[in-house]
This record gives sequence, structure tokens and C-alpha cells, in this order.
Amino acid sequence: DERRGTPTMHTKLPLGVTVLTGDFLFAQSAALAAEAESVPVVQVFSDALVNICRGEILQAQTRWKVPDLALYQQRIYGKTAALFEAAALSPALLSPDDDTSVEAFKSFGREVGMAYQIVDDALDFMATTETLGKPAGHDLREGHITLPAMLYIADNDIAADDFVAEARDKAKVGELIRVIREEKAPQRALQVAHEHIENAKAVLSDVKWSPAVDELIELADYVIARDF
Repeated sequence: DERRGTPTMHTKLPLGVTVLTGDFLFAQSAALAAEAESVPVVQVFSDALVNICRGEILQAQTRWKVPDLALYQQRIYGKTAALFEAAALSPALLSPDDDTSVEAFKSFGREVGMAYQIVDDALDFMATTETLGKPAGHDLREGHITLPAMLYIADNDIAADDFVAEARDKAKVGELIRVIREEKAPQRALQVAHEHIENAKAVLSDVKWSPAVDELIELADYVIARDF
């Protein structure tokens, strides 16, 4: 019922109002994309919306299931990285130096977005309720098995069905979360996020330098360093 320590809208307003607010924000985003008067930018925007929906549907379909790495990556790309990709790609389409720069910004956004979601998934096990605004292991308690849990399962050769059964047991899930944290699985997930950030910074070497490039590098470093 909270998001990063702030009460979510559905806890304060009727559900219908909450849904319409989301629709309004999407409409405003579409209007901003249209103002660019660029068919490619509008296409990027529409692709991002499609990918968001696919990611959320995939997350719902994989609830209480242990995904393989490819499926997990597909899920977090849709949920999160597609948005970062669109945000980085759209300005490049409006003022491209060349096709290489456009592809570089697209890759930068995607890699940073993947890292952002992996950091979120790691912090779900590592951060305190006060810092994160939700109980530790909230995703696992809700049936969403993320990279830290996947690494723990693989490292300990645990059967997927056995893990899910323990995670669904309200009397056992707290201890399971503690063990995952104790075995440093979240830290190993952060290492994966760090690799994505290094990939993101590397692709910027294909872009003509400007102060904005340094700011993007700072943004990428912040994503991996944040604690909420």
C-alpha cells in the first residue's frame, strides 16, 4: 500500500479515480509525443506502451513460478527497461548525429533500465521497511520470484516446486527471505546490475562527447548506487 515510503493512490482515492488518473497520464504522455511532430518518436512511444502491457501480463502469468533467466529478462524489459529505452531513444531520433548514435542511446536506455529493475529486486530483500517503504521480501510474498531468489535457487540446487511451496507458506516465507539475504543472493544480483551499467556506459563511447554525456554517466552510476 506504499511506494517508496509514500501511500499509493489507490489507498487514498476510489479505484475508478485511480485508474482514470493513470489513463490521464498516458494521454498526457501521448500528447507530448505528438508535439514532437515525429512519426518515429510516436512509434517509440506506442511500442513502449505495448511492451509495458506485455511485461505486466508476463509478470501475472509467472506469479508463483520460477522463471528462467531469459524469461526474467523479458519480464523486466517490458515492466521497466522499455520505458528507459524509449526515454533515451526519443531525443536521439529528434537530433541524430548518425545511426550509430541513435542505436547507442537506445542501448544505453535499455541497459540502465534493466539495471534499475534488478537493483529494485535486490533492494526488496536488502533494504529496511523504512528505507524502501514496503516490507522486506514483498515481491516474494506476492508470488513474484526475482533474480535474487533465482540465484539462491540455482546455487543451492533447490527444486522449483519446493521453493514455491515454502514461499507460499506464510509461516515459512519470513525465514526464507532471511536465508536468501544471508547467503548474499541480493548482492550477486547487484553484480548483474553493475554489468548492465558498465554496458550502458560503454555504448556512450560511440557518441560525440558533450556535457550531457557526462550527466548520463552520472545517472547510470546513481542507478546502481541508490538504496531506495
